[in-house]
Amino acid sequence: MKEIQEARIKRYFIDACKEIIRGEGVNSVSVRTIAERAGYSFATLYNYFKDIKELFIICVDEFLLESEEFIISRNIKSTGKQAILDKSIAFTMFFLQYPSIFKLVFTEDIRELRSQTTFKDKLDGIFSNLLSSDWNELVIENKKIKEELIKNTIYSSLLLYLNRFSPKEYKTFIDSITQQIKYILSFDDI
Repeated sequence: MKEIQEARIKRYFIDACKEIIRGEGVNSVSVRTIAERAGYSFATLYNYFKDIKELFIICVDEFLLESEEFIISRNIKSTGKQAILDKSIAFTMFFLQYPSIFKLVFTEDIRELRSQTTFKDKLDGIFSNLLSSDWNELVIENKKIKEELIKNTIYSSLLLYLNRFSPKEYKTFIDSITQQIKYILSFDDI
């Protein structure tokens, strides 16, 4: 019974933290705002978590799972190169929808998170898991290199776009990233 109650209280804090990040951004997150949103005192938070960074690490894990679920929910029926393109664009759209999640996952300085080799494995796992059957269908050289290029293209393009560097228009951004991924995949109809 005690474990169930502890798990429930931890969940309140995690959900509160995710809600603040999603709606107001990482900069709005503090121990006090999380505790207030969860309905507990800020001192109670320390009974369940070492510090706020521990909560951030849990949130990153859950947000990565959400991005994977988002792609799956798109019910993409295409195969091969087209599926890789469609799933890559869906992944991009998840972070366009939630730029504060992108900031937490990719730009926030959480040394504890960055030092975990499992973080990169989890991040890479999203692509590998969702695209493995599509890559296997293709007879092209350097599949792993192309997968890395696509991931890096998405991350860097999102970073530039979400920081309002380039391009300024949403449609132009989507068209640009689509063309870049097609080029990496060597589509004939670029």
